[in-house]
Amino acid sequence: EEDNNGEPSLVGRFAFSPMYGSDFGLSFHTGAYNIFKSEGLTIDDRRRLSILAFDAEHTLAGLNIQGEAAFASIEIPRSLQGLFAERQAGYYLQLNMPFAFGWIPMWERSKLTASARYEWLDLDRHIQGDDRRRLTVGLNFRPVQDTALKLNYEQNWVRDREDNLTRGVRIIFSLASYF
Repeated sequence: EEDNNGEPSLVGRFAFSPMYGSDFGLSFHTGAYNIFKSEGLTIDDRRRLSILAFDAEHTLAGLNIQGEAAFASIEIPRSLQGLFAERQAGYYLQLNMPFAFGWIPMWERSKLTASARYEWLDLDRHIQGDDRRRLTVGLNFRPVQDTALKLNYEQNWVRDREDNLTRGVRIIFSLASYF
């Protein structure tokens, strides 16, 4: 397949694992995102998208801690500045505690996992508002490694571009199976 603008982006991830159960990463993406040339003719200004992300995971005394933070910079045409965001950012922090290993005799490798996760996403760093926050607490049951039954409770806070707050709550039951 051909790249949409004839110019591939530069992407990568550097990882560091100082000990078993720990992983730290730095990821990046940078490159033109728009079609600025067609058949050798310049039809638009070249616009760059750059994303920088940091992630980490560590397991300590059975508690798994995960997190990630990401920052995006998007070049917007001057005529559209203010309508679309040029700077975005977000992060999450999640705690997972597996327990009840093999409590169900017919599934010797079964386990339960309690989890808590906090997320924040700012869709426009230049204005107050246009952000989302979420707190999720959940319980997952894995009868086998590749199947999970999940029950989550979510509390959501959403601010629109005028900084008006909307709150929401939902309960989610899901099934995931991997093969």
